[in-house]
Amino acid sequence: MKEFFKKTRELSWEYIVFSIYLVCSIIFCSLLNSYNKKLTGKNPLEVMLYDNGSSWNYLIWAFVLIIAGCVILSVFWKFRNKVSNTESVLTLLGLMILTAVIIIMLIYFIQNPILRAVAILFLGGSSFMAALND
Repeated sequence: MKEFFKKTRELSWEYIVFSIYLVCSIIFCSLLNSYNKKLTGKNPLEVMLYDNGSSWNYLIWAFVLIIAGCVILSVFWKFRNKVSNTESVLTLLGLMILTAVIIIMLIYFIQNPILRAVAILFLGGSSFMAALND
């Protein structure tokens, strides 16, 4: 394990960025999941108006985390060509896969189907734009 971290030392900022993103996303998904349990059985309009519109705050934070995840994916994707060894490339690809899984979890925890569709559309558009800029 020590050798692995020596070989992937050039990825230190990626580890830090990913760790911060992971912790923030886990905390947010936990809070959102408990909030969703309170909203079980409500229609989409009631969901958006519940508790003085606090659903909008969750939606905004979900989009912030989705945008951050897309930016992280884009930066990691561009950085993959500058990595010098195989271990670092594989680690970077692993971090990219985990970031994509986190984004999918964020979209999954958005319970309103219309808002979920908007999040998926945004993710697809930003992924397409990132691919064009490569």
